[in-house]
Amino acid sequence: KYDEIQNYLKDYSLIPICKEIYSDVITPISLLRRMETLDKNFFLLESVEGGEKWGRYSFLGYNPVLHVSCNDGVVTQISGEIKMECDTDGMTTLRNLLEKYKSPKIKGLPTFTGGFVGYFAYEMIGYTEPKLDIKSSDFDDYNLMLFDKIIAFDHLKQKIFVIANMKSKDEIQGYNGALLEIEKII
Repeated sequence: KYDEIQNYLKDYSLIPICKEIYSDVITPISLLRRMETLDKNFFLLESVEGGEKWGRYSFLGYNPVLHVSCNDGVVTQISGEIKMECDTDGMTTLRNLLEKYKSPKIKGLPTFTGGFVGYFAYEMIGYTEPKLDIKSSDFDDYNLMLFDKIIAFDHLKQKIFVIANMKSKDEIQGYNGALLEIEKII
């Protein structure tokens, strides 16, 4: 409900909005196969505890709102059809993006409600330890995508959390837009 999220509007730029549904016949893998037809950029994060037990959550997402990569100190951001190189170094760009897309942890929601998914290569050590002579490779130093829509399977409660993040600056219009996006995903 909109009145519940008003406490977060001042301190956070994104606020996760969620709807729970039962996961009686849908599995993360079957949903992943559907996502593959919607967008070429999607993910599935699975967790296993102790190598033998399933983790509580599986997280899926598709259609990222931002793609950021860094190769040998050159940062590239792609948002929709707009591609630009950044003037800041790789670490500064990441810090700025994390501050810009700050989101609260809300009780009752899964541990991941949206954010960056991707990888950091071994070469990232060179950013924090510049005295080390780290050789470059064919891979980006990091390659991340920002997902603002998440589907989280709660294996313990046999529920699915469908999450869309609203921009806090959009207030009630952002909230209503997130609700529409959730229904579209469902």
